[in-house]
Amino acid sequence: MVEIQKFFKTFDTNLLRELCYYRSIDNSETDTKNKLTQKIAKDAIPSGVKNVITFLKLTELQELVKLLNITLLDQPKLKAGFLRCVVDKMCEDLETALYQFTIPLLKKLLSELKVQEDEIPNNKDELVELVLNEIHAVGIEVVLSNLPEDALHKMCEEMELKVDTSSKTKMIDSLLNGEDYHKSKKKLKISKNKPKIQLGISKQDLTQWFLRSELEDFCNSHSLKTSGNKKDLVKTILDFLVEGKDRSKKKRKRVSSKSPQKRNVKR
Repeated sequence: MVEIQKFFKTFDTNLLRELCYYRSIDNSETDTKNKLTQKIAKDAIPSGVKNVITFLKLTELQELVKLLNITLLDQPKLKAGFLRCVVDKMCEDLETALYQFTIPLLKKLLSELKVQEDEIPNNKDELVELVLNEIHAVGIEVVLSNLPEDALHKMCEEMELKVDTSSKTKMIDSLLNGEDYHKSKKKLKISKNKPKIQLGISKQDLTQWFLRSELEDFCNSHSLKTSGNKKDLVKTILDFLVEGKDRSKKKRKRVSSKSPQKRNVKR
């Protein structure tokens, strides 16, 4: 999960103060990094919530007012009024509020956020986790969008990311995904035929050729975790395939009894 405070703790205190400046977040010279990240998270979460639930219809927002037990002193006449009330209530305890949503509402939010249908689970715990992740990611994106290009470049440098672009959108994507960006980077080809899930299969093939249910079946048959979205399942499987190869190599390796050998510890 992209957790807001954890994400921003990666960066230098001066960068966090610069971010506070561009977002008009009050801060003082005595604020610690932890205090600054708390203030940034408090600013980011409402933006994330608003952007994620803005897809809901007026009738669905009215339903949420009841589900969240919101007391309205003055009945709003427009969607914006209900939206503001729901956002304020959800920000009090975000995860608890999401558990009050019905499963259809949670699924609709993910669908409107362009999450592929086969990546949307039926389990409420997993649905809440995915929506929570989207809210945090959108909140971070909104906050970062206020930064100038040079500040985003500094953030990429601190995360040791190589970004060959001046596009703020692409730099923000790199920061959120923790991936380098190169203009000349070639797109990896997708196999013409559906491959087997085995060592050497590419991330692209796993994503494009297999349904979430098929990935879950593979994980279940190998006692792997099945929580998270489709992207998480792909990573779990790829890690398992690589680790399996490493373990088999270690088993085949013979160690001489005459002299001890040093182990190379991989990060």
